[in-house]
Amino acid sequence: IQQHQEETQSKLYINKINELTENLPSVKGIFYLQDKAGKIIFCDFSDNIYKSAKGILNSKSKKNIQLQNNVEQIYYEFTGTDIIAQLMLKEKSLKKRATKPFAIRYSEQTSSFFVSSSKKNEGEVDLFNFKYPSQAEKILASLQKENLDYKTLKKKISFAGRNELWVGQGRKLGEHSFLAFKGGKFIGYGFYELYHQTLSWEKILKLTIPVTTLPKEIKNEMQIAYLKGEFKVIKINS
Repeated sequence: IQQHQEETQSKLYINKINELTENLPSVKGIFYLQDKAGKIIFCDFSDNIYKSAKGILNSKSKKNIQLQNNVEQIYYEFTGTDIIAQLMLKEKSLKKRATKPFAIRYSEQTSSFFVSSSKKNEGEVDLFNFKYPSQAEKILASLQKENLDYKTLKKKISFAGRNELWVGQGRKLGEHSFLAFKGGKFIGYGFYELYHQTLSWEKILKLTIPVTTLPKEIKNEMQIAYLKGEFKVIKINS
Protein backbone atom coordinates (compact mmCIF):
# COMPACT_ATOMS: atom_id res chain seq x y z
CA ILE A 1 0.00 0.00 0.00
CA GLN A 2 2.80 2.38 0.96
CA GLN A 3 4.56 1.75 -2.35
CA HIS A 4 1.32 2.43 -4.22
CA GLN A 5 0.86 5.72 -2.31
CA GLU A 6 4.43 6.76 -3.08
CA GLU A 7 3.93 6.00 -6.78
CA THR A 8 0.69 8.02 -6.80
CA GLN A 9 2.42 10.95 -5.03
CA SER A 10 5.29 10.77 -7.51
CA LYS A 11 2.90 10.82 -10.50
CA LEU A 12 0.98 13.75 -9.01
CA TYR A 13 4.22 15.68 -8.49
CA ILE A 14 5.39 14.98 -12.07
CA ASN A 15 2.04 16.33 -13.29
CA LYS A 16 2.49 19.40 -11.06
CA ILE A 17 5.97 20.05 -12.53
CA ASN A 18 4.65 19.71 -16.07
CA GLU A 19 1.74 22.06 -15.39
CA LEU A 20 3.98 24.67 -13.75
CA THR A 21 6.64 24.63 -16.46
CA GLU A 22 4.81 23.82 -19.72
CA ASN A 23 4.43 27.48 -20.75
CA LEU A 24 7.80 28.73 -19.52
CA PRO A 25 10.11 30.04 -22.27
CA SER A 26 13.71 28.87 -22.76
CA VAL A 27 15.06 32.43 -22.80
CA LYS A 28 16.75 34.99 -20.54
CA GLY A 29 14.67 36.66 -17.81
CA ILE A 30 13.52 36.72 -14.19
CA PHE A 31 11.24 34.00 -12.88
CA TYR A 32 9.19 34.05 -9.67
CA LEU A 33 7.86 31.11 -7.65
CA GLN A 34 4.64 31.91 -5.77
CA ASP A 35 2.80 30.05 -3.04
CA LYS A 36 -0.98 29.53 -2.70
CA ALA A 37 -1.44 33.06 -1.31
CA GLY A 38 0.46 34.59 -4.24
CA LYS A 39 3.51 35.43 -2.10
CA ILE A 40 6.88 35.28 -3.90
CA ILE A 41 8.86 32.52 -2.21
CA PHE A 42 11.78 32.57 -4.65
CA CYS A 43 13.00 34.61 -7.58
CA ASP A 44 16.09 34.59 -9.75
CA PHE A 45 17.54 35.74 -13.04
CA SER A 46 18.40 33.06 -15.56
CA ASP A 47 19.70 32.66 -19.12
CA ASN A 48 17.08 29.92 -19.57
CA ILE A 49 13.90 30.40 -17.48
CA TYR A 50 12.46 26.96 -18.30
CA LYS A 51 15.67 25.07 -17.52
CA SER A 52 16.30 26.89 -14.22
CA ALA A 53 12.73 26.51 -12.94
CA LYS A 54 12.69 22.83 -13.89
CA GLY A 55 16.05 22.39 -12.16
CA ILE A 56 14.64 23.72 -8.87
CA LEU A 57 11.51 21.56 -9.13
CA ASN A 58 13.57 18.40 -9.76
CA SER A 59 16.26 19.17 -7.17
CA LYS A 60 16.83 16.99 -4.10
CA SER A 61 18.33 19.77 -1.94
CA LYS A 62 16.57 20.55 1.35
CA LYS A 63 16.01 24.22 0.42
CA ASN A 64 14.50 23.34 -2.97
CA ILE A 65 12.28 20.56 -1.55
CA GLN A 66 10.71 23.23 0.69
CA LEU A 67 10.06 25.37 -2.40
CA GLN A 68 8.61 22.35 -4.24
CA ASN A 69 6.12 21.77 -1.42
CA ASN A 70 4.92 25.37 -1.44
CA VAL A 71 5.02 26.52 -5.07
CA GLU A 72 1.66 26.87 -6.81
CA GLN A 73 2.49 29.21 -9.67
CA ILE A 74 5.48 30.43 -11.68
CA TYR A 75 5.53 33.68 -13.61
CA TYR A 76 8.31 35.46 -15.46
CA GLU A 77 9.48 38.73 -17.00
CA PHE A 78 11.82 39.28 -19.92
CA THR A 79 14.70 41.62 -19.07
CA GLY A 80 17.12 41.94 -21.97
CA THR A 81 20.40 42.12 -20.04
CA ASP A 82 21.66 40.76 -16.71
CA ILE A 83 22.17 44.30 -15.39
CA ILE A 84 18.57 45.32 -16.13
CA ALA A 85 17.42 42.12 -14.39
CA GLN A 86 19.40 43.15 -11.30
CA LEU A 87 17.91 46.66 -11.41
CA MET A 88 14.38 45.23 -11.74
CA LEU A 89 14.92 42.92 -8.76
CA LYS A 90 16.34 45.83 -6.74
CA GLU A 91 13.29 47.99 -7.50
CA LYS A 92 11.09 45.16 -6.19
CA SER A 93 13.38 44.83 -3.12
CA LEU A 94 14.09 41.23 -4.17
CA LYS A 95 17.80 41.58 -4.92
CA LYS A 96 19.91 38.85 -3.39
CA ARG A 97 23.45 39.86 -2.48
CA ALA A 98 25.93 37.66 -4.28
CA THR A 99 29.27 36.90 -2.67
CA LYS A 100 32.09 38.23 -4.82
CA PRO A 101 35.32 37.47 -2.97
CA PHE A 102 37.76 38.09 -5.85
CA ALA A 103 38.86 41.65 -6.51
CA ILE A 104 40.99 43.42 -9.06
CA ARG A 105 43.15 45.72 -6.96
CA TYR A 106 45.56 48.49 -7.63
CA SER A 107 48.76 48.77 -5.62
CA GLU A 108 50.12 52.30 -5.20
CA GLN A 109 53.46 50.83 -4.13
CA THR A 110 54.05 48.82 -7.32
CA SER A 111 51.74 50.89 -9.61
CA SER A 112 50.12 47.66 -10.84
CA PHE A 113 46.80 45.83 -11.01
CA PHE A 114 46.43 42.32 -9.56
CA VAL A 115 43.76 39.80 -8.48
CA SER A 116 43.30 39.00 -4.80
CA SER A 117 40.79 37.45 -2.40
CA SER A 118 42.74 38.32 0.75
CA LYS A 119 42.44 41.31 3.08
CA LYS A 120 43.49 44.65 1.61
CA ASN A 121 46.88 46.06 2.56
CA GLU A 122 47.64 49.73 3.03
CA GLY A 123 47.99 51.53 -0.30
CA GLU A 124 45.75 49.04 -2.13
CA VAL A 125 42.46 49.95 -3.80
CA ASP A 126 39.65 47.58 -4.85
CA LEU A 127 38.40 48.36 -8.35
CA PHE A 128 36.11 45.48 -9.37
CA ASN A 129 34.65 42.46 -7.60
CA PHE A 130 33.95 39.01 -9.05
CA LYS A 131 32.37 35.72 -8.06
CA TYR A 132 35.06 33.59 -9.73
CA PRO A 133 38.83 34.12 -10.11
CA SER A 134 38.67 33.30 -13.85
CA GLN A 135 36.37 36.32 -14.41
CA ALA A 136 38.82 38.60 -12.60
CA GLU A 137 41.83 37.19 -14.48
CA LYS A 138 40.10 37.81 -17.82
CA ILE A 139 39.48 41.50 -17.06
CA LEU A 140 42.97 41.88 -15.61
CA ALA A 141 44.46 40.49 -18.85
CA SER A 142 42.49 43.02 -20.93
CA LEU A 143 43.64 45.91 -18.66
CA GLN A 144 47.24 44.80 -19.06
CA LYS A 145 46.80 44.42 -22.82
CA GLU A 146 45.46 47.98 -23.07
CA ASN A 147 48.33 49.10 -20.84
CA LEU A 148 46.00 51.32 -18.80
CA ASP A 149 47.29 53.19 -15.79
CA TYR A 150 45.16 53.74 -12.67
CA LYS A 151 44.21 57.35 -13.49
CA THR A 152 43.17 56.51 -17.08
CA LEU A 153 41.14 53.49 -15.95
CA LYS A 154 39.29 55.50 -13.27
CA LYS A 155 38.46 58.16 -15.86
CA LYS A 156 37.33 55.53 -18.38
CA ILE A 157 34.82 53.89 -15.99
CA SER A 158 33.64 57.09 -14.29
CA PHE A 159 30.05 58.26 -14.90
CA ALA A 160 31.14 61.92 -14.57
CA GLY A 161 30.19 64.14 -17.49
CA ARG A 162 28.24 61.43 -19.30
CA ASN A 163 25.13 62.35 -21.32
CA GLU A 164 24.53 59.10 -23.13
CA LEU A 165 22.82 55.75 -23.44
CA TRP A 166 24.53 52.40 -22.98
CA VAL A 167 22.53 50.25 -25.36
CA GLY A 168 22.20 46.48 -25.07
CA GLN A 169 19.99 43.54 -25.95
CA GLY A 170 16.22 44.02 -25.74
CA ARG A 171 13.53 41.70 -24.40
CA LYS A 172 12.44 40.70 -27.89
CA LEU A 173 13.42 40.98 -31.54
CA GLY A 174 13.29 44.56 -32.79
CA GLU A 175 13.95 46.10 -29.38
CA HIS A 176 16.97 47.51 -27.51
CA SER A 177 17.46 47.99 -23.79
CA PHE A 178 19.32 51.04 -22.46
CA LEU A 179 20.98 52.46 -19.36
CA ALA A 180 20.63 56.26 -19.28
CA PHE A 181 23.20 58.75 -17.99
CA LYS A 182 22.39 62.46 -17.73
CA GLY A 183 24.61 65.16 -16.30
CA GLY A 184 27.13 62.57 -15.18
CA LYS A 185 24.59 60.52 -13.23
CA PHE A 186 22.90 57.19 -13.87
CA ILE A 187 19.19 58.02 -14.01
CA GLY A 188 17.51 54.75 -15.00
CA TYR A 189 16.89 52.12 -17.64
CA GLY A 190 14.35 51.36 -20.33
CA PHE A 191 13.57 49.81 -23.70
CA TYR A 192 12.97 51.22 -27.15
CA GLU A 193 11.97 49.87 -30.55
CA LEU A 194 14.61 49.79 -33.29
CA TYR A 195 12.59 52.03 -35.59
CA HIS A 196 13.36 55.08 -33.37
CA GLN A 197 15.80 56.87 -35.66
CA THR A 198 16.56 59.83 -33.42
CA LEU A 199 16.55 59.80 -29.66
CA SER A 200 16.12 63.09 -27.82
CA TRP A 201 16.16 63.49 -24.02
CA GLU A 202 12.44 64.26 -24.20
CA LYS A 203 11.82 60.84 -25.80
CA ILE A 204 14.30 59.02 -23.56
CA LEU A 205 12.87 60.38 -20.31
CA LYS A 206 9.40 59.16 -21.30
CA LEU A 207 10.83 55.66 -21.80
CA THR A 208 13.05 55.65 -18.69
CA ILE A 209 12.21 53.73 -15.53
CA PRO A 210 13.94 55.90 -12.91
CA VAL A 211 16.46 54.44 -10.47
CA THR A 212 17.05 56.66 -7.46
CA THR A 213 19.89 54.75 -5.80
CA LEU A 214 22.43 52.58 -7.56
CA PRO A 215 23.88 49.83 -5.33
CA LYS A 216 27.65 49.49 -5.42
CA GLU A 217 27.47 45.88 -6.69
CA ILE A 218 25.27 46.83 -9.69
CA LYS A 219 27.54 49.79 -10.50
CA ASN A 220 30.44 47.31 -10.39
CA GLU A 221 28.63 45.07 -12.94
CA MET A 222 27.88 48.04 -15.19
CA GLN A 223 31.51 49.18 -15.24
CA ILE A 224 32.78 45.66 -15.96
CA ALA A 225 30.27 45.23 -18.83
CA TYR A 226 31.32 48.64 -20.20
CA LEU A 227 35.00 47.62 -20.12
CA LYS A 228 34.14 44.37 -21.91
CA GLY A 229 32.48 46.38 -24.69
CA GLU A 230 29.01 44.91 -24.08
CA PHE A 231 27.23 48.19 -24.85
CA LYS A 232 26.87 50.44 -27.83
CA VAL A 233 27.35 53.99 -26.50
CA ILE A 234 25.07 56.67 -27.97
CA LYS A 235 25.84 60.28 -27.01
CA ILE A 236 22.71 62.37 -26.49
CA ASN A 237 22.92 66.15 -26.87
CA SER A 238 21.37 68.03 -23.97
